[in-house]
Amino acid sequence: MICARYARLSKKGRRQDDTAASIARQLQDAERFILANHLGAVTEGTVYAEPEGTSGAAYGKRKDGVSRRPAWDAMMADAAATKFGAVVMMTPDRGSREMFKGGAAFFELYETGCAIYFYDRGPEPLDLSDPTKKLMFTIELFGGEFYRASGKFKTTRAMQDLARNGFSTGIRIYGYRTVPTTTDPKKKLARYAIVPAQAEVVRRAFEQAAAGLGDLRIATALNQDHIPGPRGTWSKEITWTRAATCPATWPCPRMPGSRPRCPSSRSCPRSYGTRCGPARRRRGRGTGERRTARSCPSRRQGCS
Repeated sequence: MICARYARLSKKGRRQDDTAASIARQLQDAERFILANHLGAVTEGTVYAEPEGTSGAAYGKRKDGVSRRPAWDAMMADAAATKFGAVVMMTPDRGSREMFKGGAAFFELYETGCAIYFYDRGPEPLDLSDPTKKLMFTIELFGGEFYRASGKFKTTRAMQDLARNGFSTGIRIYGYRTVPTTTDPKKKLARYAIVPAQAEVVRRAFEQAAAGLGDLRIATALNQDHIPGPRGTWSKEITWTRAATCPATWPCPRMPGSRPRCPSSRSCPRSYGTRCGPARRRRGRGTGERRTARSCPSRRQGCS
């Protein structure tokens, strides 16, 4: 019997010092597990490794038709064609960190008749033959999903803390550049510094918005003046989500005399929440009037 090997590493470039979970180490450990337990033959043609950075919660295809899990899809096709009789991977969360979709994916693989082994638990294959065993495996997948959700929560809080202290959160903001605060390669802390030329473009966009110009007209004027945008040319979406996302040096246009700080801008280096609302406007229904969106902080809490 031929045994396949499957590996996935979700965090590209984040575990350079930890080789225990690398793709190469997972495949080597799987091979040793197969040979030690006499499960079958190992071939290079039945190695399925996802591209580094593939999320454990990703399934299906993207809008362009490209698979989000190409190695898993290829393994499923080969399992259905009985090119191998068993597959070995490190843990269930290598296959999925999503409880319901992951359970369905494993069950589909199980129904092909392929034996599924996890080398962190021993030589007993996965058994989904009755409801109780399915429930126990679902609980195990719940642990992987909970770990992922917990990590996401901690990351969000860490980003908010960086933003509150004026540090870069890794988001590229038009009008700013990041300046490292230390030479220590293990501490990648950087602060935002204003780019004067881009700041003039941002101020121009706000002034035109305050004068009543619409998003499309502002973007068109910037393109006619051959002013390069974040992605080359300007569009009405980029105008407000990239350029006019309330920089810390510009007061709210709805609140004359306000201090240069917007409490609601996600990209603003002084906060980390929702997008800035003053520059976003939408037409009133049935009247044609332009009004500030509900998310405008000048209507909810004011710029302070």
